[in-house]
Amino acid sequence: MVVHVLYEAAKHELPEAQISIVTYTPNHGQYAQQECYGLKITPIQIENFQPIDYFLRLIQLIMRLWQNAVKERNYLTNANPSGSQHLDKLLGIPHAFDYIREHTVDTKKYIDSWIESMRPYLLY
Repeated sequence: MVVHVLYEAAKHELPEAQISIVTYTPNHGQYAQQECYGLKITPIQIENFQPIDYFLRLIQLIMRLWQNAVKERNYLTNANPSGSQHLDKLLGIPHAFDYIREHTVDTKKYIDSWIESMRPYLLY
């Protein structure tokens, strides 16, 4: 099962969190009413956990394991109604999806430009 491959790889490459396999059944969307599998991520030392860095590395791991299967999709939100280039907007990096496929991302490098571009949407 695909989730077991990801589980084993993430357990070894991303040690700063406990990982467990979970099942769920979405009510809507592409996989509505189908049993799905995922990973539950629980930081081991919450005060030192860097979630953006961690999940970028998880995305990169997924991209390595399933190079031809991972595709960028639109993600509609109030701040981004078209959903296009959503990862670019989240990270403040142009063409972020393609970039993270090939590069390590310094999450601290882009924080100032990200805050400025997201300022109208920040709640606090």
